[in-house]
Amino acid sequence: MLSKEAEDFLTNLKVYLTSYGKNEKEIQEIVTELEDHLVQAENSGKSIEAITGGSPKAYMDQLKNEMKTDRKEVISLLLLFFPLALSFVILPDALRGEAAYSLLEIIGNLSAFVISLGVFILFMRMESSGSMSKGVRILMYWIVGAGPLAMFLGIKLIDKSLGLSPVFIATPSQSMVIAGVCALFLIGYSILSKTWVTIIAPCIIIAPDFIAGLFTSNPQNQAMISLGIMYAAILLIVLYLVIQNKRKKRSR
Repeated sequence: MLSKEAEDFLTNLKVYLTSYGKNEKEIQEIVTELEDHLVQAENSGKSIEAITGGSPKAYMDQLKNEMKTDRKEVISLLLLFFPLALSFVILPDALRGEAAYSLLEIIGNLSAFVISLGVFILFMRMESSGSMSKGVRILMYWIVGAGPLAMFLGIKLIDKSLGLSPVFIATPSQSMVIAGVCALFLIGYSILSKTWVTIIAPCIIIAPDFIAGLFTSNPQNQAMISLGIMYAAILLIVLYLVIQNKRKKRSR
């Protein structure tokens, strides 16, 4: 039976190697082999440092450098991330019947996707390698969680203030189809990945707009109120996760 420290190390190792686009099958083989070594070491009274040489990150980097990057793995992750991120942006607009985008929004949202993906991968690497301090970790949680939403909303506000004409306008029937496809994709992903994030996140994006509409009809005021509600919801979720994490640590 592995200790909690050893289990965390194996989980972090898997995330770390995955963030560098290593082959999933090879990663699992390494994790399984390493798990056997850790079990033997701990049964002999040795700590995890006996395997890692005292530096988990250095050990992870050594394994990473010995493995080849799987381009197919990288492409598959990108193909998964792109429609996932796209659904978060398009679903609220389709439900409101406002699926219309200017050239600025299209280019801006694509740029936001790329930046968000880069920041998320960086966060995965830093978090799994244990190279972040507590303060940096909290900051990165906020950047990863709220940064993309702020960029998407910022692009929308700039577009509205400039009054740019859309280059794509969905018809009511097209909006219904788009909303249905996005909803099915997010629900399917949630079931396969066993996480509620892909359902909760769209709700955080959609609900504030409807609530803001009850207070004012001014588009700019609605955007500001919506942004405030959204950040408040994110703050509550972060606080909930922090409290849950502390409870789990106390129960061990």
